[in-house]
Parts: sequence; structure tokens; C-alpha cells
Amino acid sequence: MLRNLAQFKLASGHEIICELIDIEDETLDSSTRKKTSDNEILTRNVLMIIPVDYNGERKFIFRPFLQYVESNDDIVILNTSHIVSMNRPNAMLMNDYKLAMSEFHREHEERKKEYAKEVAKHLRRVKSSFERKIRDWVEGDSAAENDIEYSDVVIPFPSKHDKIH
Repeated sequence: MLRNLAQFKLASGHEIICELIDIEDETLDSSTRKKTSDNEILTRNVLMIIPVDYNGERKFIFRPFLQYVESNDDIVILNTSHIVSMNRPNAMLMNDYKLAMSEFHREHEERKKEYAKEVAKHLRRVKSSFERKIRDWVEGDSAAENDIEYSDVVIPFPSKHDKIH
């Protein structure tokens, strides 16, 4: 993970740290390779470095650069015309980044599991509702035909347990 890290200062003023991806990386699908131009850099695991004042002391925290882009498989393409400077992060920043990314990935996996549970629970409710409607219709309850509740077919996204980092 730490082999191809870069730290960027963007024209927007944001400072980010990320893993650079070689265009020849075998994990990339061919459509991603074909879409990349010379003025783009492929990255993943992009975090913003945010300075904060904590009890009069200057500290830094990490935040996702893009919300819900949390997987190792998620590719972020940076336009080089928006990059002011680039450097290799020092050992301390690399270590902090590694710890933060492992925590972000762990939380991402937990959210995926929780979301899958929520979707499964919702689908069971929808199935039960449709079975009830069909049973009522078959048994001759004509009022059931137009009585589908839309709250039964709305899937909550992403889940009630999401947090902003």
C-alpha cells in the first residue's frame, strides 16, 4: 500500500494524500485504461489532509476526498491542470495514512454488511406486503388492487448507521 504514495496540493487549496496507480496495473479494467488521457493521474484511497486547532496545538486529520469512494477498487482520476504541487510524503505521514486507511476500510466493510442487512430486511417486508396484496386480490378483496404502499418499496440509502468522518 505504501509503495506509491503521493501528496498533492490542489488549486482549490485542498491537500490530499493518495496511492498512485500505474496505467498498466493489472487490477484496472480495460475501459479505465482507454479513458485515461495524458493530463490525468489515476489514484485510489484519496484522503484530504485537514489542519485543525486542538487546544491551541495544530493537528491534522484525514477526511475522504470523495464521499462513498472508500474501496480499494474505487479509482479517482485527478486532472493534472488542478495540481499545484506534488511530493512524496514523509515517513510519519505515510504511517498516519496507513492507519487511517485501514480504519476507513474497516468501517466501510461494516457499513456494507449493515446495508446488506437493511436491504434484506426491507426486501422481506416488500415480499410480505406483495404476498398479502396478492392473497387479498385472489380472495376477492378488490380494494387491495390499488392499495400498494410506496413506503414498502423504498430502500433506505445507504443506512441509518452511516457516519461522516
